[in-house]
Amino acid sequence: MVLAATSTSVAVATNPNRVMGLGLTIANLLFFAAFLVTPQVLLGFGPRGLFISVALYIAASAATVPHISRLPTSAPPPGGESVRIALNGTKVAALALGLLSLNIGLGAMWSFAERIGREIGLSSEQTGSVLAACPIAMIAGSATAGLMGDRFGDRWPLLVGCIVCGIACYGTTISTGLPSYAVGLLIFNFCYLLIGPFALAGVPSTLDPSGRLAAAANGLMWLAYSAGVAAGGFIADRASVKVIGAFAFCGCVVAAGTFACVARPRSGTGDPRR
Repeated sequence: MVLAATSTSVAVATNPNRVMGLGLTIANLLFFAAFLVTPQVLLGFGPRGLFISVALYIAASAATVPHISRLPTSAPPPGGESVRIALNGTKVAALALGLLSLNIGLGAMWSFAERIGREIGLSSEQTGSVLAACPIAMIAGSATAGLMGDRFGDRWPLLVGCIVCGIACYGTTISTGLPSYAVGLLIFNFCYLLIGPFALAGVPSTLDPSGRLAAAANGLMWLAYSAGVAAGGFIADRASVKVIGAFAFCGCVVAAGTFACVARPRSGTGDPRR
């Protein structure tokens, strides 16, 4: 519900980066709360706790959605007509390639994060602690993107975010202990959620103000991420988890190049509200 409301708001937003960043932050906060609340409810109420938990999530989401609709947006076009422009096929293809390469690699990486920890000798408790801290890094990444808004355009946040994310992925797979493993995973998750608002809202809204491309980009992202899970399994069975890190790094580099071709540079407004 929260993500759907965010996508709807992005379609008419004056600052789609900020709206998407704040929307993802709210969604991740609710997701993080679910991990904290569900075990306690199940312990207190047994199997009935599952239904109570679902009811709590629905109520929290329903209460949040109206606030998302009030994030900074522009008025709809007169007469309710959507703005339609001719799409640049080359730029749309470049955006799609960037989303595919980025999310297939990162989907493979995240799916095998637990196995990477096990292979470098970490205990289940150590690995679980790091993975439990990752949602905090995700929340910080999307919140940072929301605060940045349109101040720096789309190009530099995407370029720097993709490169750093790729390095973090590869560094995680070659880590030798808990500190390097934890730092790598936390940076990876921070950068991934930092990239999201710019790649899913900023660039698509620049190419197509009607919001159609932004909605399609969100769908493509989830499709590519799911394919990354299968790709990770294929690579892990036939090679090693270190190859997954190299695969994710290459995907991030390709994404950085394609996003740089289609993303707009800094707008130069310097308006902190944007």
